[in-house]
Amino acid sequence: MKLLRSLLLIICCTHPTWAGITLSSTRVIYNESAKEAAITIGITGESRPYLVQSWLENREHSDISAPFVMTPPLFKLMPDTSWQIRMTKINDGLPRDRESLFWLNIKAIPASDSNERNRMLIATKSVLKMIWRPSTLNATGAAEAVKQVTASGNGQTLTLHNPTPYFINIGTLRVNGLRIDAPGYIAPLSSHAIGHTASHGRIELQAINDYGGLTPAVTLSF
Repeated sequence: MKLLRSLLLIICCTHPTWAGITLSSTRVIYNESAKEAAITIGITGESRPYLVQSWLENREHSDISAPFVMTPPLFKLMPDTSWQIRMTKINDGLPRDRESLFWLNIKAIPASDSNERNRMLIATKSVLKMIWRPSTLNATGAAEAVKQVTASGNGQTLTLHNPTPYFINIGTLRVNGLRIDAPGYIAPLSSHAIGHTASHGRIELQAINDYGGLTPAVTLSF
């Protein structure tokens, strides 16, 4: 499941578009001070409508409901139109000292036509990150968090340490000049291990900011 999510997230790292379906962003940041968060989904260049379904999953436990309600959770999207999917927090219980991460799932199913007998229609699904940010945190702190990352290596594993309350989504990671594919993210106040044989050297690191762009590169030794 984690590998599948990683592959889907790689697909969505640029402006997400597939089969005429477009999304307004690559991630959603839900600030506690806001009543809701939203993402816009549109359809262009298609003559058929799509049935769109959306839902949220917890980062670690997909069988536990996320404390948000989706509006609308299921709707028909007509050609050359757009619609907003809204997320509203419905109960408390999330940590106040750090961000929380959820998976936003959006599935689009094309309508079938009885006159098309030999055409295959494929439902498509995108998985994006939805980050809930408590009011004690802000976008500036999130952008600066990558500067506080430290690293260590033992010849088998490279470990990145995040002492901040923000999720650090790694955009690019180079170890001794070599790029690491699909480096993942570092959870708040946690560490993230990557299989690597270097026990010392230099790391170049860029994080993905709130808008899907890359932060300035930071260099650290380990």
